[in-house]
Amino acid sequence: MVCFLLNRGISQTLCDLHGNEAVTLTIGVPINQGQQSITFLSSLYPNGTTLQNQKIQINGILKIDRLLIFDNCRVQLEQGAQLITEGANTVAAGATNFYTCDKKMWKGIYLKDQGGAVLLNCEIEDAEAALTLDDGASAIVNGTIFDRNHIGIRNGDASLGQTGLNLPFFGNNTFQCSSLPVFRFSTGLDPAFPGWSYAGIYVNKAVAVVSSYGISTFDGMLYGIDAVESDVTVGGCDFRNMIEIGSPAFGSVGIRTTRGSLTIEPLLANVKSATFDNNRFCILANASELDINGATFDVDGDEGIGTYNNLNTDFIYIRNDTFHIQPNQPVLNQWGVYAERNSRSGNQASVDISNNVVAIVGNNNNGMPPNAFSQLGLYLRGSNPSLDIAQMNGNFVTATSPGNHLLNAIQVWGGNVPADRYWINGNNVTYTNNMNLPFFRRWAISMLYVPGSNNAIRNNTCLVNNFLGAYCGIHVEDVNNLRLCLNITDNHEQGIHVFGRANAAGIFQNTMDDHRHGFLLQDNANSGMQGFIGTQTRTANRWPGNYTSRAASNSATPNNQNRFIIPMGAVAPVLPEPASPGFAPLNGVGEFGCPPATEELLDDWDRSVANGSGLQSGPQGWEQKRALMLKLLRYPELLGEDAAVDNFYATNLNSSAGRFAAVDYEFLQAVRLTESQNGQINALAGQRDACREHLLEWDASHPFTVEPFPSLSDAAAARKDMLDALKANWNNRAALKQQYSAQREAAFGQAQQLNAGLTPGGESALCEYNWKTINAIRLNHALGTPPDEAALNQLRNIAAQCPEEAGSSAIIASQMLPREEALAHWPEEQTSLSGNCTQARASRQGRVVTGRPSLSLSPNPVQDVLSVVCPVPAGANWQIRAIHGDIVAEGRFDAAPRFEINLAGLPVGAYLLCLYPEGAAPLTEKFIVVK
Repeated sequence: MVCFLLNRGISQTLCDLHGNEAVTLTIGVPINQGQQSITFLSSLYPNGTTLQNQKIQINGILKIDRLLIFDNCRVQLEQGAQLITEGANTVAAGATNFYTCDKKMWKGIYLKDQGGAVLLNCEIEDAEAALTLDDGASAIVNGTIFDRNHIGIRNGDASLGQTGLNLPFFGNNTFQCSSLPVFRFSTGLDPAFPGWSYAGIYVNKAVAVVSSYGISTFDGMLYGIDAVESDVTVGGCDFRNMIEIGSPAFGSVGIRTTRGSLTIEPLLANVKSATFDNNRFCILANASELDINGATFDVDGDEGIGTYNNLNTDFIYIRNDTFHIQPNQPVLNQWGVYAERNSRSGNQASVDISNNVVAIVGNNNNGMPPNAFSQLGLYLRGSNPSLDIAQMNGNFVTATSPGNHLLNAIQVWGGNVPADRYWINGNNVTYTNNMNLPFFRRWAISMLYVPGSNNAIRNNTCLVNNFLGAYCGIHVEDVNNLRLCLNITDNHEQGIHVFGRANAAGIFQNTMDDHRHGFLLQDNANSGMQGFIGTQTRTANRWPGNYTSRAASNSATPNNQNRFIIPMGAVAPVLPEPASPGFAPLNGVGEFGCPPATEELLDDWDRSVANGSGLQSGPQGWEQKRALMLKLLRYPELLGEDAAVDNFYATNLNSSAGRFAAVDYEFLQAVRLTESQNGQINALAGQRDACREHLLEWDASHPFTVEPFPSLSDAAAARKDMLDALKANWNNRAALKQQYSAQREAAFGQAQQLNAGLTPGGESALCEYNWKTINAIRLNHALGTPPDEAALNQLRNIAAQCPEEAGSSAIIASQMLPREEALAHWPEEQTSLSGNCTQARASRQGRVVTGRPSLSLSPNPVQDVLSVVCPVPAGANWQIRAIHGDIVAEGRFDAAPRFEINLAGLPVGAYLLCLYPEGAAPLTEKFIVVK
C-alpha cells in the first residue's frame, strides 16, 4: 500500500478553495495564551438562526443551545475549535463546508445529551472527530464527505456502559483521506493520531446499525470501521484502498472488530450488502461473532475475512458471499477466508462457511519466489477444542494458476486439537485454464490432523478441465473417524489421497475419473489405520503407462502392508481381504450408504488397540494410545462396553499416555461447561436478531427524502427505542459471557496444573516432552495469553525436530507458529522439517516431485553460520527473505557445491533462502534462526 500512500497529497483542500474568501461573520475570539473562548448561540441569537450563503469564522467553542442552521455556507474553524450541542438542540447544515486553515486540526461537532445534527451534502475536513454522538444523541447524515479527519464519526463517552450510535437515514456518504491532514490539536487523541486518517467510523462499547440509504464509501484510511467491544450491523458500504503504515503493519483494514459482534447483510431491498477492494485485510475479527452475508470481496492483499481467538460464545457465519482472490501487491500468502474454530459445545453449527462463490487467480508477478507463494480459498483452522459442528457446505470455487505455487480451494487443518464434526459437504471445486504446471501440495479439498469424531467429506465435486491441472482432488492426512463418500473427482494426479492414520474411516461410492492414481494410499502400515472400502467407480485413465490398472499405490509402504486394500480393476465392489493385517470392517456400516460415525460403540480397531495388539513402540504407539484414551474420555459411556476396554482405561490412566489424554479431557471439560450456557446465549442471539429486524423494517418503511426536510426528532425517537433494546440485549450477553468466561478459565486452569505436573519419561520421552510444551502453550492461549517470544522459540525448536523421532508434534508445532512463519514450513511439505533429520519420513519423500533439485541447510535451526549445500554446478545469486517477503541479506557464491552464510545479527525467526542459478529455476528452502 506504500505506493498508494505516496500518491496522495496533491488534492486541493477546502482551505485552498475558500481560505482567501472574505469573512462575513465571526463567532468567538481567537485563542489567547492557550485559552479558548466559549460562546453560547443564545447570546447571539436568542431564538436560534439560519445562516445562509456566508463565509463564517468560528473561534473557540460554540455552545449550540438554540436551533442553528447553516445553508450553503463556508465555515472556517480555528485550531481546536468545537461545536457542542446543549440539551435537546440541533445543528443542521445543507451544502456547507467545515474546515480549518490553521496548521492544526479543529475538534469537530460534538452532540451531547439529547442533541442532534442533520448533515446533508456537506463536507467536513481536518477535524479530530468530525461528528461525535453521546448516548441519546442522533444524527441524519446523508450525501456528506468526511475528508482528512482523524475520525469521521464516533460514539461519545462509554464509561457508564454501552452507548447507542443513532444514525437514521444514513447513506450516500464518503469517508476518505485525499491527502495528509494537518497535525493534531489535542495531545492525547484516542486512538492515537498516526498522521493519516484513522477510521471513517470508530465505536468503542457501542451498538450501531450503519444502514445505508444509498452506498457509503470508505477510502484511503487505516480502518474503514474500527469497532471495539461493540455490536455493529453494516449494509450498503464500500471499503477500498485502506492504507498501511508503520512497522509492524498498522492499518489497511476495511472493518476491524475486537471482542464484539459484526453483522453484514443487505439492509434494504435495493441496496447491496458490502464490497471490499484493495485492502490488506477486508475484515479482521478478533474474539468476535461474525455473520457475513451477501458481501463481495476483492482480495488483493492477505485476507478477505480473518477471524481469530474465537471462544465459547462466538459464532462464525460466513455465507452467500463472493470472493475474488488475486494479488495486486507483493504478498506471501492469500486467503479468501482464514477462520480459527471456536471452543463451543453443542449440536448446532456455530462455524458455518457455506454457499460462497470463490474465484482464485494465481499470479507469480508479486516479487516472491513461486514456491513461497500460496493461495487458499476457504481455510478453517482448529486452534481451539470444540465439540459442536464446523461445516463448509455448498461452496463453489474456481481456481486458475499460470505458475507453480500452492493453491488450495477448501481446507480444514485440525491442529490435532480435541474437536468433533468437521463437515465438508456439497462443494464444487474446478481448476481451469492454464493449470498445466503440477504442484504437489495443490489440493482441491483437504482435511488434515483431525483427531475428533464423526468427520465427513461428502457429495463434493472436484474437476479440472486440462491435463495435470492439480495434484489431488481430495486429500486426507491423519484424520480419525472420517466418512468419505459420494464424491466425484476428475483429472487430477490423484483422485483421492489418504495419507497417514485414518482410524475408523469409511470410503463409499466415490467416482474417480481420469487420474494418474484413482486412489492413492500412503504411509499407513504402522499408523493404526483401519476402515472399510465400499463400492467405488473408477473409469478410463487418460494417462497411459502411469498405473493404468491400479486403483491404489502402495509405494510408500513395503510389502503391501496397507490396512486399506483396494483390488485392481476399474469398477468393483470391495470386500475385506484376509491377508490384510488386522483388517476388520466397521460394525453396522452398509456398503451403499454413507452413515455418520457411530458414537455409541467402539469400532473393531479401537478394540484391537485396547487389547494391545497392532501397537507400535515409540511415539507412533504412544500417539495411538493417546488417541484412543481421548475417545474413551470423550464418550465415558464406552468404558463399560467390555472388560478389555475397561481394563485398558484402568491400566493406562496412570501411564504417560493416560495422563496426557487426561489433559485433553480437561480441555473438553472446559468446553463442555458451555453446553447449557450456550442455550442461553442462543436465546439472546435470537432476541438480538428480532430487535435488528424491527429496526430494519422501520428503515425500509421510511424512505429518505430531502424534500420535505426529514424530521430528526421523529426518526431519532423511533430508532432510539430499538437501539435501547439492542443495548440491553448486548449488556445481557456481555454479562453472561463474563460469567461463563470465568468458569471456563477455571477449568482450563485445572488442565494447566495437570499438564505442568507431567514428567515425561521412557522411550517416547521426546514426543511426550513436546506435547507437554504444546499443551502448555495451547492452554495459555485459551486463557487469553498468546505465545510470547520464549514460547514461539519452544515451538520453533519442536518444529525443527525429525518427525520420525518426535511424532506429529513436530508438524503441529510448526503450524502453531504465526501464520506467515507457519507457511514457511509448507512449500517443501515438511519433507523433514529441518536439515538435521538424517532420513526423511518415507511417505513424505514420496510426495516430493521427482527430479526436483533441493538445497541442504545445516545446522537448522541455526545460530550464527549457515552451511549451504546446493545442487547447481556453478555460482548463483542468493537472497535471504524474512517471512513477510522483505529481503534481509543477499550475495553471490562461485564455488559449488558448498558455501556458508554468516547470520550474525539476524533476529530470531523463520526465513527463506532463495537461490537463483543462472539458466535454471530458482530454489527455495526455509530455515530457523535461534539464539
